[in-house]
Amino acid sequence: MLDRIPEVGKAGRVALIFEGVDPEDPNKTYYFFEHADNATPGTPLNKYTLLQDETAIRLGLNPDDNPTVNDAFLRLAGQYSGGGTWLGSAHLGASHL
Repeated sequence: MLDRIPEVGKAGRVALIFEGVDPEDPNKTYYFFEHADNATPGTPLNKYTLLQDETAIRLGLNPDDNPTVNDAFLRLAGQYSGGGTWLGSAHLGASHL
């Protein structure tokens, strides 16, 4: 994975772009913000790059339980307890508890 690296002296810099005024409340305005730090892009942090459903399934995790990367590491170490309890290689689902 790659870190996102902002240009020196521009870390945290953003540009606010006016979107418009709320039609129901003219005292409220909306803005978009975008990074303005001329950064070198990094690897996005999302489900695809961290723990895909297919990987979770291969590790014996249920994607519907929203497993985390930490859950995957614990599963590999034989210590997973989210949504159930691991006993060696046998999994007892949450309904067993």
